[in-house]
Amino acid sequence: MLQNTYQGQFERFFEPNMARYLDILRQMVSINSFTTRPEGINLLGKLTMDVFSQLGFIAESVPTANPLYGQHLFLTKLGSNGSKSPTIGMVSHLDTVYPPDDERRNNFSWRIEGDRVYGPGTIDIKGGTLMIYMILEFLQSSAPEIFEETNWMILMNAAEETLEPDFGDLCRKKLPVNALACLVFEGGRQQKNQFSLVTSRKGMATFRVDVEGKAAHAGSAHKKGANAIVQLAHTVSRISELTDYNDGITFNVGAIDGGTVSNRVPHEAFASGEMRAFSPEVLEQGISHLLALQDDVQVYSLNGSYRCDVSVR
Repeated sequence: MLQNTYQGQFERFFEPNMARYLDILRQMVSINSFTTRPEGINLLGKLTMDVFSQLGFIAESVPTANPLYGQHLFLTKLGSNGSKSPTIGMVSHLDTVYPPDDERRNNFSWRIEGDRVYGPGTIDIKGGTLMIYMILEFLQSSAPEIFEETNWMILMNAAEETLEPDFGDLCRKKLPVNALACLVFEGGRQQKNQFSLVTSRKGMATFRVDVEGKAAHAGSAHKKGANAIVQLAHTVSRISELTDYNDGITFNVGAIDGGTVSNRVPHEAFASGEMRAFSPEVLEQGISHLLALQDDVQVYSLNGSYRCDVSVR
């Protein structure tokens, strides 16, 4: 309905304001907000507060549960009918994936080329934060009844890139259960200059596999050893086989480690990874299959005195 009613006003409103919007984005991109750089996170949060205060938003900064990170930011503007006004949540985040050294080494900084803007976080997700501001400013000007009658909540994660769990808990506490919508302003998909709306994303679970073997000298006592790395290799191969594109579930082992030196049968090894699926039921089945691998032990000491132990968590 908004598109049909206000389509003709979009360009007339946004075009004369585009230079101002791009300058806001430039200021955001110029602040390095790498996840483990809290001073940058908080500086970007302060800039974001100042920008949205022009629309009447009240800011609340909340420390993350992990002191390594900066502060989450919650911006609120209550509707004219108070608790009776419908609530719309809009989710973004403050952190980005590029540490300062990467930006300097790759000369990755703000620049405009033609009709494109480049720089760390322009898509993920500082451009999304700016989009929230642009939409709300348009509504304030062109649809003031909608803007004023709605409770607007902007929820900004300080550590989205590391998936810190405390932000989700805070969002559930702050958003009412009858919220009209909660929109995430991550970048959408683009094909041939056509943009689409992402209506769902996969849920994710992380896992770690620990294998305990038995150490032994690789020469004189080889038969007494139970090689944890060999068992881990078997388990990792089984995990890879659990991926099923038809069911929409994927498994990825992203890191492995184990052993100490080449002349010793390794007594321990581990792997970490993630699994993703659209369906909660499929995800739960995947977790069950993953846990079942604890019983799939194939490596024993050659003299039969020790059996490797596999733990999945």
